[in-house]
Amino acid sequence: MALLTILIWGIVILFILIISLKIINQYERGVKFTLGKYTGKMEPGLRFVIPLIQKFQRVDIRQTTIELPPQEVMTKDQVNLKIDGVVFYRVSEPEKVILNVENLEEQLEAKASSELKEIIGNKTMKESLSDREDIAKQLLTMLNEAIEDKHAKDKKDWGIEVKGVQINNIELPRELIRAMSKQAE
Repeated sequence: MALLTILIWGIVILFILIISLKIINQYERGVKFTLGKYTGKMEPGLRFVIPLIQKFQRVDIRQTTIELPPQEVMTKDQVNLKIDGVVFYRVSEPEKVILNVENLEEQLEAKASSELKEIIGNKTMKESLSDREDIAKQLLTMLNEAIEDKHAKDKKDWGIEVKGVQINNIELPRELIRAMSKQAE
């Protein structure tokens, strides 16, 4: 009977050890919480997490893109343009991404979209069509200021680096294209 008890306890302890081991890949970092409190960053390799007491979240640190969906924006001269783009970013501080931002991709997309609308709203149609690089640079600057949280009293930056912004398409309304074609004829 004692041998059976020792065997059962041995199997239980072995099972707990197996479920406690976690593998963090080279392109990931782990953020560890002990009883709900942040207790550190987990580097790549085989790591130990105590079940029921500790938990962790994986964060991918590779460069990632977010596609800005096509959106209609009114220019300074009251022309409605449809514009889209891509934002390239990389996680630099995984613990800040987990602790300071609830849904990084969704918030970054929303911030980039609203900033893009503001930039286009201050330009004429001609400027918007000819200055894509300038628009991208302005958007990059505005996003970096927002994610660094410079204007807040208690700084809680997002822990990412926006590497670049690319404006893909700027479409004119069909009526305006027709009118321009007629005028050209």
